[in-house]
Order: sequence, then structure tokens, then C-alpha cells
Amino acid sequence: EQCWDAAPIEGDIHFTDEEMALIKFKFVSPDAHINKWKVSGPYSREGLNGLQLFDIAFPPETDLRKGEWKDMPFDGTYSNYIAELSKMPGGENVVAYLKTNIWAEAAIDATVFLGSDDGIKVWVNGELVHKNNVQRGFTSGEDSFPVKLKKGWNTCLLKVTQGTGGWEAAVAICDANGKPLKGLKYKAE
Repeated sequence: EQCWDAAPIEGDIHFTDEEMALIKFKFVSPDAHINKWKVSGPYSREGLNGLQLFDIAFPPETDLRKGEWKDMPFDGTYSNYIAELSKMPGGENVVAYLKTNIWAEAAIDATVFLGSDDGIKVWVNGELVHKNNVQRGFTSGEDSFPVKLKKGWNTCLLKVTQGTGGWEAAVAICDANGKPLKGLKYKAE
């Protein structure tokens, strides 16, 4: 039930394309999200918090063959596309890595929309393409950035930090407007 009196809006309100481009959060269809990941972790260092662990390179970060990798479950009790890292044992002030492979039928310019709780780093084909060292709650699509996918298989690695509270991540690869791209396939191995 409304508990305040909103002032009436006069006239017809429209945003310009430039104003719309400034809106950071865009709704991204659940179907556009990656839900095939391998997970490794958690990793920690005595006395360091999640923010301090952000720039420490643990084994999966230096070589994808290192680390103990297992399937990241998506059981649907909460979401079919949000990696619920908090279901892993490990506690607070830790990091985990997620990896997958992305198939593109042709070289393509795309936009990645992601949400994380807490900080996140993203590598595509071994190149660091995004980093955000923050303590925050999860909001789907909160970060976005451009990425170039080559024709064929592309590797994707995430590092997700955990301070306290929730710990999760979700990634979608779309066009600039958040619409799913045709012809992308995912394989976690």
C-alpha cells in the first residue's frame, strides 16, 4: 500500500538516446546468461580480507590447468544462472575462480553484463578485460564492458572475491542493448 503522496508528472516524459546510454543497469534475459562453469577454490591468505585478496594471483589465475576444478551446480532452488559461491565451504575473506569456454560462429564484438558479490576480475582468452575491487551485494548486470570474441572457442576466467555475507556472480554475453547473441555456445571443462 502506498504510504506517500507522489507529485503528479506533467507532460510526456521521454529520455534521449544519450540519456538512456547513461543508465548503468539494463535488464538481461536469464537465457543470455552463462550457466556452465567449473569452479576452483576457495583460496585465502591468513589475515587478509576480500579487498586485499583481489590482486593476489592464486594458482588458477596463473595457469588454468592448476587448481582443483569441479562443476558449479545450478540446481534452480535460487537461480538457473547465478553462481551461488556461498554454497561452497570456505567462509569469509576468500576468493574463488570460475572458468568456461565460449563458442562463437564468427569473430564478434559483444558486451558483457555481469553482477557480483563482491569484487570481480574477468579474463577472456588470457587477457584481463574487466576488474572491479568492491564490497557489494549482488545486482544482475551491474557492470558492463565491451569484449571481442574470436571465431571458435574462447576461454573465460572469473575471479570473485568474498568479504562477508553473500557471494555470487552471473555473466551474460549480449549485444550492446542486452539482447542475447545468436550462435554462442558454452562448455565448462
